[in-house]
Amino acid sequence: MAGAAHLELVSGVAQLRPEDAMVEAMLRGWRAQQKARGLREDTV
Repeated sequence: MAGAAHLELVSGVAQLRPEDAMVEAMLRGWRAQQKARGLREDTV
């Protein structure tokens, strides 16, 4: 599934800035979901 957390985050890796990594992963996942729905890049 596009945007699934397990595709965005790596298990077993210590994040130096976990909050930033989580937000970035959320944004990448959201963008992947929108693109999977067929939305244009300028809409996303």
